[in-house]
Amino acid sequence: MGILKSAWTIWMRLDALAETAEYNRLHGRLENGIQICTNGAKLDIEEIKMDLSWCTNYSAEQIESFMNREFSLKWNRIIDEVMKFNPTSFELNYMFLHLCLHDAGKKYQGKILEATEKLLGVLADNLHTYYSNKMRMINYSGRIAQMMKINRMIEMELRDRREKNSLANVFNLYKIEYSHPEMFDLM
Repeated sequence: MGILKSAWTIWMRLDALAETAEYNRLHGRLENGIQICTNGAKLDIEEIKMDLSWCTNYSAEQIESFMNREFSLKWNRIIDEVMKFNPTSFELNYMFLHLCLHDAGKKYQGKILEATEKLLGVLADNLHTYYSNKMRMINYSGRIAQMMKINRMIEMELRDRREKNSLANVFNLYKIEYSHPEMFDLM
């Protein structure tokens, strides 16, 4: 359950990232700040206006200054890398699983870390088999390096979000409580 709680927001982010990169690759780059959020729905990050008075005692201007307005710049860099890499669905799944399992292992330690390390070993073996047998690649180290570069970029963005959420908690930015707050630490 810990792995699932840790993974769901990461999955949402990687899914939107991959869908945006694929759209840009096939149809040309979306305008700056516009991202695919799910099933082809487009969202202009810079133009979002929401009434957050139900969940905070701070003004909209204060919340907006706290929110990550550099979001589109960071994600556009990652989208560019994903577009250049053009991962197969197998590679994209590997990237997702690697991100989630690595994150859950770091977060929960102990038995979960042991389990995630074993699963990461199985994933690495499966990736080797995929490249060797299905793709018939002898030298695939460049593809693995590119996947890990993209994952590190995503991990940095996720870490920034966690730090912001920690600050939000310190300053009681939000007046709502979650039954499972760890599922919302990357929102």
